[in-house]
Amino acid sequence: MREFLKVVLICAALGFGGFLWFASQLTSVDKIDRSSADMRFRAAREQFTDQTVMLRMDEGGNVVELAPTSLPMFPVIPTDLVVLAWRGPATGLVEVRIPIWFVRMKGPALEFMLKDTAFEPRRWGLDVESMQARGAGLVLDHYGRGGERVLVWTE
Repeated sequence: MREFLKVVLICAALGFGGFLWFASQLTSVDKIDRSSADMRFRAAREQFTDQTVMLRMDEGGNVVELAPTSLPMFPVIPTDLVVLAWRGPATGLVEVRIPIWFVRMKGPALEFMLKDTAFEPRRWGLDVESMQARGAGLVLDHYGRGGERVLVWTE
């Protein structure tokens, strides 16, 4: 029984360490100024011909799902969810690129990976099925009251 417990603990430690390594490979934080961050946001948006976002927040703080102008006949099935967040000069610009299969898992692991972005998929009612139905494109471009910004897209 002791040997079994040791094996389980070692496997758990290795799994946790593997997850931390995985999360660090998908996340980058750059200490840049606001104007440089704005240029990165602009460059990210310019890669899309359709500038319509999938979600937005109204003045009352409610999330509104916007109907796309037209669904593509053959949508490009996204493989990654990308979150670009400006968190102010103290934190900087945070970029997280998460495989869609991982987003589907939800739970505390996803929340841990997005903790520096202030983006909460559950709060926004975001699900993988609606992102895949729409295809690759802009999901969210949100400006916070304190000057923060979060841009989310799939590719």
